[in-house]
Amino acid sequence: MTGYEVVKTSARDGSLPIEETVLQKLFPAGYKLEWNQRIRLLSLLQIDPPHILAQEHFTKNEWNILIALLVSYPQYAPHEILLASVTSLSVDDCRTRLQKARQRGTQALKRELKPVQRALCGIRVKIINLSPHLRVALIRDAGYMLTRCSA
Repeated sequence: MTGYEVVKTSARDGSLPIEETVLQKLFPAGYKLEWNQRIRLLSLLQIDPPHILAQEHFTKNEWNILIALLVSYPQYAPHEILLASVTSLSVDDCRTRLQKARQRGTQALKRELKPVQRALCGIRVKIINLSPHLRVALIRDAGYMLTRCSA
């Protein structure tokens, strides 16, 4: 799983390495997703006529996981990336911890991923409130990804 990096959301200029043209595929034409990193606010905007359709505030852990999902889009974000985004551990340390937890069994793995699961519960509700076409999908034994569905 090389080539993945944890996105630190503490850039002073507020910029994030998210490709807007790629994210635009999540929404129909005429809509735009904007984020305010400082206050962890995600907004869905209609472009013409311009107005805000929906907004959601996120907790710090929810925001960090959401950013990891957005940066990974259209690919999935591996469990170790998501865990590293809500802990002070490196991706390699998280990968090692998750491998050891898998060896100990399902319950040990669930315990390791508990902070990720908690944040994902909140994200799922808020994402649906933003747009009924968005989902956070499980990639079994690998991670999660943002998807667009026809709702």
